[in-house]
Amino acid sequence: MISDDLDFILESYNVKDEVRTGWLFKGVRDPESVASHVWGVKFLCLLYAEEEDVDEGRAVKMAVIQDLPEAKTGDLVSEKHAERYELTDEEKDRKERVAMHELPPENRFDDIIELWEEYQERETRTARFVKDMDMIDMCFQALKYEIEHRRSPEKSMDEFFEYTEPRLNTDTGKELFEELKSRYEKVKKE
Repeated sequence: MISDDLDFILESYNVKDEVRTGWLFKGVRDPESVASHVWGVKFLCLLYAEEEDVDEGRAVKMAVIQDLPEAKTGDLVSEKHAERYELTDEEKDRKERVAMHELPPENRFDDIIELWEEYQERETRTARFVKDMDMIDMCFQALKYEIEHRRSPEKSMDEFFEYTEPRLNTDTGKELFEELKSRYEKVKKE
């Protein structure tokens, strides 16, 4: 049984080397990988799950697998995510759904697929919380790149904040966002 899992695990490790596309579009030097982003989302879930009254373990598990299809598809950017995009929203969703159902060995790890589907649907409090932490991690990273002057000088990180603000669902997400945006605006002026 374990030996059947090795191909799945090896392919899943692709997220450790997959660079986040949005940062490339902004000319960020040495941008984070998908796995680095996932670490940030997990960390935020660990810190704030209790405040949002969601199960910490479930939220962290969901955070671990939320970008797992990118091990197979790469970090696809759709029209709802960037000024430069590669696919329509529907094409991106379809490719990721197919990848998620192809990754694990048949009849193994069905709980991972179910958890990923829950995240995609955003019908549960936990899924909405994890999505908020996903977007908040992106804003933390944008602020970090701005502080470190790691983006291309002619590009702005504003898009990441503009994308995030109207999509937040949780009080914690909104509060974190306000603090991050305020700091970002101050750093931009320096």
